[in-house]
Amino acid sequence: MNDLNNHKNTVRFYACKLGKHLELSSFEINMLDIAANYHDVGKAKLPKEIVNKPGPLTVDEYEIMKTHVVFSKNLFESAEKDYIHKDQCSKIILYHHENYDGTGYYKLKGEEIPLLSRIIRITDVFAALTEDRCYKKALDMHRALKVMWNEKHFYDYRIFCSFISILNDDEIFSYRTASFTQI
Repeated sequence: MNDLNNHKNTVRFYACKLGKHLELSSFEINMLDIAANYHDVGKAKLPKEIVNKPGPLTVDEYEIMKTHVVFSKNLFESAEKDYIHKDQCSKIILYHHENYDGTGYYKLKGEEIPLLSRIIRITDVFAALTEDRCYKKALDMHRALKVMWNEKHFYDYRIFCSFISILNDDEIFSYRTASFTQI
């Protein structure tokens, strides 16, 4: 569970930095922060042997894994009952695994995917690639970006290029350095 908490915080940090770089409003950045905070909490409801499986998931296991977005959305909705923009934020959480080319969990494509979901999609993948997991070693930043570049059809290209451009930012460098020294 500690890995999930670290991952959530990394995604929140990158997503908010990217949102600021894209000149989103403070309202949108706040919603991005909230959605990133909840984006993967639903994995806690899934069998540990699936979440932490060292090899590829079977078709059935993958279908189970995909349900984490619904659990995450539901956990957000029950925890944030009074949040005025709950419906909008719920959609961001639910659709954070959508691919720009329409091959994601719900097959939304391009602009059908909420903007903030597209941001979380990019920062979630980058964070996952650059973090150690029980089933894989972290990739360095350059290798992670190469993997993502080879799959760039999954991402909103404008947002992806903006994300790449912020990776040399001093605050991001400091965050990454601090994260690695805690390992």
